[in-house]
Amino acid sequence: MNFGSYEYHGNLGVLMSDPGTLTTDRTKLQTCTAEFTCPANSFRSLPNIGSVHPIFGTITMERRVVSVKGAYAVAQCCYAGIDEDETAPVYETISGLCESPIETHPNFTAFAGTPSAPINGANFRKGDMIVNAASPSTTGDSGYVFEGFDVMVGGVRNEFAGVTSYLEAGQITFRATWNVRKWVPGSAAGKIGSPSGPAPAIVGTWLDMGFTSTQRGSVYQVSREWRASGRRGWNAQIYG
Repeated sequence: MNFGSYEYHGNLGVLMSDPGTLTTDRTKLQTCTAEFTCPANSFRSLPNIGSVHPIFGTITMERRVVSVKGAYAVAQCCYAGIDEDETAPVYETISGLCESPIETHPNFTAFAGTPSAPINGANFRKGDMIVNAASPSTTGDSGYVFEGFDVMVGGVRNEFAGVTSYLEAGQITFRATWNVRKWVPGSAAGKIGSPSGPAPAIVGTWLDMGFTSTQRGSVYQVSREWRASGRRGWNAQIYG
């Protein structure tokens, strides 16, 4: 087929020299780059942002680059869109570890004890007073903060010496991405809630991180994210 003779919507002198290739990605977003030519002095007749592709009628122009080659203006026109009102989400999981203070470990008292009963060379401070296994608190545990572990315990190097933090699975993000013709943002960001879709099982809770919406042609590509807590869960009094 000779596309060089394809006239653009009856605009005399504007020809679609290459309709481009329609590509569909994994989120079902369709894209295409078409080429149009016209006499250089008629470049304002070239199709504009927001116009529909002459052949692939479900995509609209989102970007245009016009150059002049001799007596002709040449436009590279990028289109995007979907052929349904809303596409099914595509899911991603990004996992990683984050560093947290050792005193926030769920099993901290099992390996460090408490100010009134320290173990494994743990030291606790309240003001200028430090307590440990040799001199534990006699006034309870309230008001103390963890000070660190002794290097040696009973003449043997302490396996907890120098430990001030630990790594936990607190950087897990679950993301859903889809495309929609009409976009109405939600309002659950910053709240504890279960993700929609096949999120991985975690020890803890999920926090809704909100939406990201990007217009592509006349449709919107939307991503929604949830972030996993550590093993203790997100604080319901803060994020409930």
